[in-house]
Amino acid sequence: MAIPAYYSLIQRGSSGPDVALVQTWLNGIRDSCTWHAALTVDGKFGANTEKAVREFQLRYGLKEDGKVGANTWNVLYARYTAKHGLTVPYPGIVLRSGSAGGCVRLVQQKLNTEGMLEGLKAGKQVNFGDLGAFRLQINSGGAPSADLFTSDYIKGVNIQFVPGEELQVIFQGLKFNLVPTRAAQAAVIKAQKAGKTTVDISGKNGSSDSESPDEI
Repeated sequence: MAIPAYYSLIQRGSSGPDVALVQTWLNGIRDSCTWHAALTVDGKFGANTEKAVREFQLRYGLKEDGKVGANTWNVLYARYTAKHGLTVPYPGIVLRSGSAGGCVRLVQQKLNTEGMLEGLKAGKQVNFGDLGAFRLQINSGGAPSADLFTSDYIKGVNIQFVPGEELQVIFQGLKFNLVPTRAAQAAVIKAQKAGKTTVDISGKNGSSDSESPDEI
């Protein structure tokens, strides 16, 4: 799993998945110079875990208080990943209703992200809080059937965006320059060369030369 962001101070008496993660990291960086014995990864911050944290802090020039604050958390993670790579195994502590901490928040973020992606893939409108809502519309063609459809048949993707309250406040008072699409510009140039004063850019009549209410 990815590194959970530091959540809150971990100290004697703390418990939960974040404590188990700290215990996992401390065990993972043990070497021939380590004094403390391997810790039991049980998610309970007791005397042995505090002793291991103090040793780690002393060894890496951190404030030796036996508590895992933001600095100790980040250095501990850096030392673990330098030895084992960026993938950190989940310590195996069960998350229950009421659980809190960096691990819980990471799981929530992952679930929210995956839910948003699935919603976008399904063509649903996905809300991003104050930023607004998005919906993807895929333009495709040529697939022999829905079962045989692949990304190779996608011709383009339209993004529909509804600004949220935060962006609406930013947009208020702004002036926008309307820019015609390339297709519209090409249709106008073609009409001008043909000596015409109007051009249909809607495509409703299957031609860009006929008059329509959408003329410029």
